[in-house]
Amino acid sequence: MSNEIKWSVDQSHSEIAFKIRHLMIVHVKGSFKIFDASIYTTGSDFTTAQIDLWIEAASITTGDKKRDQHLKAADFFDVQKQKEITFSSSTTKKADTSGNHALW
Repeated sequence: MSNEIKWSVDQSHSEIAFKIRHLMIVHVKGSFKIFDASIYTTGSDFTTAQIDLWIEAASITTGDKKRDQHLKAADFFDVQKQKEITFSSSTTKKADTSGNHALW
């Protein structure tokens, strides 16, 4: 019998967000609204996590309609050709004593 556990992303309590400095003066914040992941661990030990994450590129939002349109265009995400942003990780390390983890 396998000790593998499949974890689910709690969509109501999860977010993929970013903050970047613009013109060295202000920060621009944004997020992606549509995403999910496949996460498996051996037992409940997250240092064994195998993670495959996908993000719908067109779900980006920064609160500025013109900026969002520009980010979706070919200059940045080119959402007409590149529908998804993907991330895979097979190495996870404990980041601190509180049990938070860092993906590498």
